[in-house]
This record gives sequence, structure tokens and C-alpha cells, in this order.
Amino acid sequence: MDFIFGAATAYFDHCHIHCLRDGYITAASTPEGQPHGFVFADCQVTGADDVKSYLGRPWRNFAQTVFLRTEMSGVVRAEGWHNWNKPEAEKTTHYAEFGQAPALARSRATRVKWAKQLTRGRDCGADARKKS
Repeated sequence: MDFIFGAATAYFDHCHIHCLRDGYITAASTPEGQPHGFVFADCQVTGADDVKSYLGRPWRNFAQTVFLRTEMSGVVRAEGWHNWNKPEAEKTTHYAEFGQAPALARSRATRVKWAKQLTRGRDCGADARKKS
């Protein structure tokens, strides 16, 4: 089951996503060349007992989804993201996380290698702001 899907640029601020069944929280189909897809900032992800979900899967090959400072419960699978059996999408998608809750920081090592763990500074645009 896909919870949030489509080709839109959408910004989710301080939302609470509660997963009731196994599946994918997002299925972005971001068009090639579109600068942004789904952005979740300062959100919370929880779920029903025994539910396991992925943060996202690529509906189309240029899918973009970013979770910023989002608190994630154990409902999020350790690998975080799924390629939806499209290994070529691993080269064209942009899946990223920044500022996870401290209790989940150890899960970074288990995330798929083709997703990004953003750091403060260049990844988040701080260097660009300093130069202007």
C-alpha cells in the first residue's frame, strides 16, 4: 500500500503519519528535471503494532523524497527505502534523511547504500548561504 504518492512537489510540515498496514509511506513519481519531490520536515512516523513500512519506493525512476528532522518509530524498516525491484532506479532517485531522532541514529548503518544521510553544511545548503 502506498500512502502518499504522485508527481507533485509537496512540503509536509509537522505532520504525523501513522501506518496501519505494511507498505510504503511514499511512492514518488517525480518527473525528470523537477527540482523537488516530497519533503517531510519536523514530522513524526508511527504505526500500529507489528506493522513494518518502507519510507518510500520509486513509482518512476526520478523519484525524490526527503525526511528532515523526522522522528521515526520502529514501524520504519531498518533498510528505510525499497527500489521496487528496479535496480536502475537506485542511480536516478534522490532519497535522503537529515537529523533523525537520536534513538534511531544507529539505524543509519542499516539503510540502503544508495539513499543519502545528509549532514549539516554543504548537503543542507549552509555553504551556499555563507557565500551569498
